[in-house]
Amino acid sequence: MVALVLVLLTRQGSPGAPAATVVSGCGLTPAPAACGTLRYDPAAKQAVLSVTGLAPVAVVDGRPAATDEVWLVRADGSVTPAAYLSPSPDGRTFTAAMSGDMSQYAAVATTREPFGGSPRPTGPTVLTLGLGTAR
Repeated sequence: MVALVLVLLTRQGSPGAPAATVVSGCGLTPAPAACGTLRYDPAAKQAVLSVTGLAPVAVVDGRPAATDEVWLVRADGSVTPAAYLSPSPDGRTFTAAMSGDMSQYAAVATTREPFGGSPRPTGPTVLTLGLGTAR
C-alpha cells in the first residue's frame, strides 16, 4: 500500500497558555482525495476535526449504510473510539467534535464503519493525522 501524507503542524496561543495545535493532512488510500484538519486546544481540552473529499455514504431503505468513525490512536497502535463525522448540509465537509486530553495520543484516524459504528476499526483507514503529542 502506498500512501502520500502531507502534514502541517502549527502551534498557536498566548504566552503562558498551552499552545493550540493545528494538524492538516491529505492523501491516504482508499480515499486519496480526503483531506483533514484537526484543531486542538489543550487548555480547553477541545478538538474539532474537519474533513473534505470523502465519498458519499450510500443510503439503504432510508438510512445510511455506513458511518465515518473517528479514532484516537496511541503510540502503541491501540485505538479508542472518539466520534463520528457528521456531514455539513451541502455534504462536502464532515466534522467531529471531541473533548478530553489528547496528549496521550499519537494520531487521529478515520475509517468507514457499518452504520452505528464499531468498537474497533473494521474498515480501511481513510485519513490519519499525526498529533506529535504522545508521551
